[in-house]
Amino acid sequence: MTHARPRYLESKRSVDARSRAPRVRDRLLAELPADPEILEAGCGTGVTVPQLLSWDIDAGQYRGIDTDERIVSFARRVRPAALRWAGHDVTTTSATEQSTSESAGADTDFAVADLAVTFETGDALDALESNAGVDLVVAQSFADLVPLPRFVSAIESALRPGGFAYLPLTFDGGTIFQPDHPADEAVERAKERGFTVKNGDGTKADVLEAAGADHAKVVVAATPDDDVNLLVAQLARTNFGVDEVVGRANQPANLEAFRDLDVQSISAGHAVAAAMDNQIERPGITQWMTEADREGDVQEVEVTKRDLDGDTVAELADRLPEGCIVAMVGRDGNHTVPDGDFRLQRGDHLTIIGEDRDSVHEALRQVHPDVTL
Repeated sequence: MTHARPRYLESKRSVDARSRAPRVRDRLLAELPADPEILEAGCGTGVTVPQLLSWDIDAGQYRGIDTDERIVSFARRVRPAALRWAGHDVTTTSATEQSTSESAGADTDFAVADLAVTFETGDALDALESNAGVDLVVAQSFADLVPLPRFVSAIESALRPGGFAYLPLTFDGGTIFQPDHPADEAVERAKERGFTVKNGDGTKADVLEAAGADHAKVVVAATPDDDVNLLVAQLARTNFGVDEVVGRANQPANLEAFRDLDVQSISAGHAVAAAMDNQIERPGITQWMTEADREGDVQEVEVTKRDLDGDTVAELADRLPEGCIVAMVGRDGNHTVPDGDFRLQRGDHLTIIGEDRDSVHEALRQVHPDVTL
C-alpha cells in the first residue's frame, strides 16, 4: 500500500471522520474566530476543506501544504469539482486553471462561500516557520512523520497568541481494510476521480436523494437488473424532475418500457454489436479510446461563455491549448464537422479532441467556465 496515493487518501476519509473526537472538535469550534486563518501541514487531497464546511467554517482563509506535487495537483483538480457536485457555490480563480504540473504560489485556487482555499507544493515545516498570526494549524496523520521538536517549535512560531493546533489521527502505517470486497477497486477509482460513492438501495427515494438526485443534471441506471433500472429511472423523473435519465436495458424486449418513461436506453446487446462494428470499421480510434493509460481525451461540452457567441471556430481555436481541436458541433439535433469559418452559438455542443487530458480539460473551461470535471 502506498499511503500517498490519492485513491488511498480518499478511500479512508470515512474512517478518519469516525475517529475524530466530537468533544475536541466542539471545543475547537467554540474558540475559533468567525473567519479564521488556517494552515494545514500535509494537506493530502484536500479533504479537510469539506470537513471545515460541514463544521460551518465557511469564511476566512485555508492554505494546505504538501510535498507531493501529484497529490496537490489532484486536490486542485478534484476538490472544487467535488464540492460543486455536493451543492456548494464554488468560484475558481486563475490559479486553479494553471497547468496542474506547475507549482502554484500563494494565490487563491478557489473560494467556497467566503472561504478562500489554496493548495501548495512545498515543505510544511518551512511554511509553518515562515508564517505568523495563524488562528489554526491542522496536521492530520503528520506528527509522527517529522522530527517532533522542530514540529512543535514550528507550530508555536506560526500561531497567533491564543491560536490552536488540531493534530488528530497520527497514523502508524498499519491500517488495512477488511474484509475485501469485489467492488473495492471500482469504488477507489471512482473516489480518486472525485466522485462521491454511496452504498444503498437505489430503488429507494431517500437513498437517491442522499446520493444527490435532487440536484443532479443526469441520472444513469446501469445495473444488470432491468426492473431496478426502470424503477430508478421512474423515481428520477417523477420524484426529482431530472431532465436527462439514461438506463441500461439488459433485455432488448424491455426497450419499449424505457421509451414509455422517456428514458434514453442503451441495450447491452446493441452496445456489444456497436463495439464490434467499431473494432472492425474504426480500429484506430477504438483502440485509442479504450487504452486505459492513454494520454489523449475526447469530450463534449456545451458553449455557455457569452463572448463566444458569434465567434468562428478558427477564433476559438486560437484560445484553445495546443493539441486540441473542435471536431464536431451539435446544434438543434444536427451535427456538423465545422470549418474555420463556422460561427458558434451559445447552447452548441462541441466535441473536443486533444493530445492530453489536462489540455482537453483546459479547453472545456474555455467554452464552459463552470464545467465539472
